[in-house]
This record gives sequence, C-alpha cells and structure tokens, in this order.
Amino acid sequence: MVMEYLSKAWKAYKRNALSIIVAMLIIGVVAGGFVSLALTPMFASIGQAITAGGFSMAILFGIMQSFASSLVIAIIGIVIALALQVGFVRMMVESLKGRTKVRTMFEGAKKDWLKAIIAYALAYLLMIATILVFVLLAAAAGLVGWVLLAIGILAVLVMAMSFVFINQAIVVNNASPTEALKKSYGFFKKNFLQVILLYLVYIVAVFVAALIPFIGSIIMLFLVAPVFLLALTALYMGGRVTEEEQKPKRRRRARKK
Repeated sequence: MVMEYLSKAWKAYKRNALSIIVAMLIIGVVAGGFVSLALTPMFASIGQAITAGGFSMAILFGIMQSFASSLVIAIIGIVIALALQVGFVRMMVESLKGRTKVRTMFEGAKKDWLKAIIAYALAYLLMIATILVFVLLAAAAGLVGWVLLAIGILAVLVMAMSFVFINQAIVVNNASPTEALKKSYGFFKKNFLQVILLYLVYIVAVFVAALIPFIGSIIMLFLVAPVFLLALTALYMGGRVTEEEQKPKRRRRARKK
C-alpha cells in the first residue's frame, strides 16, 4: 500500500514539477527573508554594545527594543509561512487530481490561513503542555525521572506525527481548527503503520541525498520533501475516500435491519 501512494506521489510530481519547485522557492525566499529581517536588528544592537565597550541603560533599552521588533517580525514570518504551507497542501491535492498552478498556493493561503494558524497554535500548545507535565513529573520522581522524561519526549514526537495531517484536513474536509486536529489524530491512529513506513522511506531518502555533496541538499528540498508530502496527502485522500464510501453501506445495513 505504501508503494501505491509513493507511485501516485511520483506521478503527480512529474506532472507538476515546475509549479511545485517554483512554489517551494517562493516559500523558501519568504521564510529566509523574514529570518534575515528578524535577526538583523538584534545583531545590530549587540554589535553596537560590543563596539561601545560596555552596557549602559540606553544600550540595554536598544537591545530590548530590537528584540521586541525581531519577535514581531518573526511572528509575522511564521504566520505567512503557515499560510503558504496550507496553500501548498492545496497544490498537492490538486496535483494528485491532475494539473496545478502556483496561484493555487496563494488562493489556498488566502482562504485557509486563519484556520491553519489557529490549528497549529492549538497543536503546539498541546505538545508544550504535555512535555511540561512530564518534566514536572520527572523532577518529582527522582531517579525514575529520566525514564518519565524519555516517555514525555516520545509522547510529544508521536503527537507531532499525529498532527501531520492538519493542513490536509483543512483543505480536503474544509475542517475547522479543532476538527482538523481531531481528524488528523484520528486518521493517524487508523493508519499508524503506513504513516510510519512513509516516514522511514523519507528518512532513508534524506540520508541518501545527504551523502551527495551540494546537489544532495537541492534533491532533498525540491524532490524528496515534496514527493513525501504528496505521498502523505495521497494516503489521507485515499483513507478519506474509503471512509466516505463506507457511509452509504452502513446506512443500507441500518435500513435492512
């Protein structure tokens, strides 16, 4: 079954390679641009403090002001990146059905940006709360604490994987933020083995690409990553179709009874 989704992903990628690569370049330029904008004022203030040869209240105030402006720029960058990501998943869905265009990413971002941001904010809050609980338990448990901390880290990793279909749920099912979390978790739970196998294939592909100097990074970013996302999206769409097809059958059985 995993090979089936990888095959679908590869065919969709070949059909839409140029549009996918251009979209990923846009996401990369936007993300990189905001990272640069966020770090520049902070480094400039620190450099000014080092040049001055010491800290004064004015310099400290300048560093705090730079940190605040960097934080604002970083938040704006994260919001735009999440919006583009949900738009990119819309491209993936369109690619699996036929042809896609870069404008689909912008249309999807415009339509679903708020839902994606709220959904991911909830997901991160859940993961942070989970690890904090395990950290507190570990601190109070003494020697057993390291075991509890390891369990907590594993739990957060599993949660992170279970939320990997948030954007797919928003795009394919038009789900609300809370519904997207539930659908992503529910789908992951039902298809746990296939998701894990896809991740293993992805890790091996990344490892192989990393062995190739310079070109390996390009292969990783513009081939391995989008094909993996296409495979995950194909898996989600396949599972969703199967579930929807089963609903009429259940209704018919209920009527017969």
